[in-house]
Amino acid sequence: MVSVANATKGSSQAIDYIMNDRGQAVELDRNYVMGENGQDILSEFREVQSLNTRCEKNTYSIVLSPDGAQREFSKEELLQLTRDHLKNLGLENNQYIAYVHNSTKNQHVHIIANRIDFEGKAHK
Repeated sequence: MVSVANATKGSSQAIDYIMNDRGQAVELDRNYVMGENGQDILSEFREVQSLNTRCEKNTYSIVLSPDGAQREFSKEELLQLTRDHLKNLGLENNQYIAYVHNSTKNQHVHIIANRIDFEGKAHK
């Protein structure tokens, strides 16, 4: 599996993109997030991010690409990979959303995660 992560300021457009994928995105998981569009979800992230005004790049954009050369993974397998990965990163208790993209030949998962936890600490 390959994981690529970037710390960003976050945007509603990025969230809307991962939730759509040309109409083919499939919601995999969400944690402490209720919004149904990028603007609402970013607003929820910003509430928690207001606990830490020093961290500017307070949102992670993560792409997980399992080795799908042999087969396509089930939703359950992708969910387990995603949760294990977030736990390994120490982000399992932060806000996040995760969506599967199947519009390319390489199945992958997009995750938008809040770097700021509920105590106002920035993930390193």
